Amino acid sequence: MTIKLRVEIVVDVDAHDFVEAAEHQATLQAFGAKLRADYPAASMKITERRGTRMIRIKPAPPLQRSSAVKPYAPRRHAAT
Repeated sequence: MTIKLRVEIVVDVDAHDFVEAAEHQATLQAFGAKLRADYPAASMKITERRGTRMIRIKPAPPLQRSSAVKPYAPRRHAAT
């Protein structure tokens, strides 16, 4: 009998710019190379994640309509 396992390692990294992000990526790739020495099928995927920057807004109140309509009355212009 064999048991199959999948191990997921999650590392959330906040970087101030692309240079710092590249440094973190290089460090993680070096770690992945050491890991692949013992586990050749190991793989790594690095993705950019977006923070939760959306703000919640209140939904607009429902429209209140009535069936009452004012009759149309043309404007009267003052005599010139």
